[in-house]
Amino acid sequence: MSSEQSSEESPDDLVLSAGDLDMSTQVLPEKLYSMSTPEVTRYMERYVTAKCDARESDLLNEYRKDREERDKLEVEFSRAGSATGRAVRNHITLQTILRSRGASTKTAQLATQTQTRSVLSRLVRERDDLEARLNDCKGRLLTYQQKARSLGSILVEEKRPSDSADRTPRGAGSTPHKAT
Repeated sequence: MSSEQSSEESPDDLVLSAGDLDMSTQVLPEKLYSMSTPEVTRYMERYVTAKCDARESDLLNEYRKDREERDKLEVEFSRAGSATGRAVRNHITLQTILRSRGASTKTAQLATQTQTRSVLSRLVRERDDLEARLNDCKGRLLTYQQKARSLGSILVEEKRPSDSADRTPRGAGSTPHKAT
């Protein structure tokens, strides 16, 4: 009994290393075969928790980077909108100046049209590109939120069997649920 207790308390038996358990190939480490059922359960709980914690940390880092990118893109998008507005105002101002110097309305329009069109088309392309990148970034953020939710549900599901093992089975005493 004391040897069983010492093996349960020995942290070396329950320490997880990256190569100990590969769930993709279903290969179990040798030490799991010599462990008791409660030890294996604790080992697997720690393994799943460690894997989920690592994945959650990775997701949070990716999420933060994408939030920063989204914030930068929103600023650039706003600037692109402002630049487009300035280009339109400059076009109108240029036409007004040319007309005030005696040019006909038609001449003023022709003189500013080519320059303004190229500037506006470039600004609109930049704005559209920024908008597409911003939407992509927002989509990735939603994906991270969904992954984080599913990761949380995995942890809850993995912990349920060990939690329920400590409870009295249904019908063998008081039931954990109240009748409604």
